[in-house]
Amino acid sequence: MSESAPTPALTNSGPASQDSAAHPLIEQLWNLFASPRAAVVQAALVLIAIVFGALIFPPGTLSGNIDGPTGAEGIGLRAMRIFELYDPLNSWWFTVLLTSLGMSVFATSIERLPRLARLLRNPTKRLESALGAALRASVPSAGATKEALDRAESLLREQGFAVERLAPETDASERLFAESARHTLVGPFLCALGLLVALGGAIAGRFPAFSGFTSVAQGGETDSFRLVQPNGTSFKQRLTDLATDQGIIIRCDALHVREVAPGKLEPLDASLRIFDRTADGAAGRLLTQGAISPDHALSFAGLTFHAAGVREVDGQMRARITVINKASGEKHEVVVGPGEPIEAAPGLHYELVDYSPNFAGQGAAMQVVRTEQKPGTPRTQAGRGSADAKVTSFWIFAKSPNFDSQNREDRFGFSFDKLESVYAIELRLASDPGLPIVAVGLALLCIGLILALSGVHKRIWIKLGAGEMTLAGTSTRRADAFAREFAGLSSALNLPLSSSRPAP
Repeated sequence: MSESAPTPALTNSGPASQDSAAHPLIEQLWNLFASPRAAVVQAALVLIAIVFGALIFPPGTLSGNIDGPTGAEGIGLRAMRIFELYDPLNSWWFTVLLTSLGMSVFATSIERLPRLARLLRNPTKRLESALGAALRASVPSAGATKEALDRAESLLREQGFAVERLAPETDASERLFAESARHTLVGPFLCALGLLVALGGAIAGRFPAFSGFTSVAQGGETDSFRLVQPNGTSFKQRLTDLATDQGIIIRCDALHVREVAPGKLEPLDASLRIFDRTADGAAGRLLTQGAISPDHALSFAGLTFHAAGVREVDGQMRARITVINKASGEKHEVVVGPGEPIEAAPGLHYELVDYSPNFAGQGAAMQVVRTEQKPGTPRTQAGRGSADAKVTSFWIFAKSPNFDSQNREDRFGFSFDKLESVYAIELRLASDPGLPIVAVGLALLCIGLILALSGVHKRIWIKLGAGEMTLAGTSTRRADAFAREFAGLSSALNLPLSSSRPAP
């Protein structure tokens, strides 16, 4: 008799065993993200990161270290680049925090919002189904009258409840269902939706977002900026209208600065104009204009310009001149440099051409060239008048501000005040397409909080039948206050309170 072959042993190896091993891990991760405590901890970490990024390392404070050492002596710099501390709120680790918080909000919403949805769409109206009613009161048939039920309905309406009298069922019992502040159930939905929208906008907006720096001298213009990446590296970029991809030029018409400390300057305000850039690189059509200050930014075509500081332009000086209209007596102060025309009237302009620190012993003086020609006559490429223009020159003195107005026959007189250094405003420009989405999310969150906190959702059930009258109630918040309110209603109806039992 031959031996039978041994039966192969069955094993659990393979995809089935891998799935069974993976399910507990997935469930543990889900429970972790669905925990309200985890959501609170992650929200606290995000808030700490925002304070850290906005107050300790705001964008641009470390821009001077971008081209620092990269060897052994630059370990701190490399750490800043790895953790992208040059722009913490756009760094990879802050994005991870936002993503984790978004997953936690999503999981928590999936776990808890369906119950609120059932309460909102299909509230439990029968007392027998109200298993969560923590407070109950009842009275035997002696006090269980229809008049008591009518009185209960009247009292509940006076207290602001929406009361519904249910149709009698097979047991011939009469029932009332009262509910107040039902609108508060919408609040958690809007809060969850607002958080998800805000977090989604912050995460999605990080990738196309960018920031950079540029400077514009007073009376000057620029068409480029230094694009700074979150890790600190930077490179030169052309300024463009993000909506049309058309090149733009920023011009600074006026700049006012103040000295907050010896050698430390701060911009008060600056007047900016933005033009589109023509094919030859010149300023073309005016697109927008506005004032900018440390407290007020200028926004245009997806770009926001902030006043980040001011610096002195080396080797450049400008003269502060007062133009006096002799006919009207009006005075107009301008700050101009060499070669910049002062347009006084159609066909009449003036230009500073020379400066003397002590002209003929009269102190500081400026030479001005006056050019008068027919209005509309084009100038030469050098900015001078045409061949038939009437050109004269004269000097104005700082020590004698009225000398020119009193001694030269002209429609306009000039007074020279002093030479000033040329300053340039440092602009920080940023683009974050996710900000409008974040704003919508925060608005939804605020509306949700207002709705959720505008009242307390309370429910009361009353059943009259089977020889007794039963009263039950529950509230979502402020259990002690509702217990007192419930006791007052029971007393008014002569219903003795029975022992409370916790909701399952």
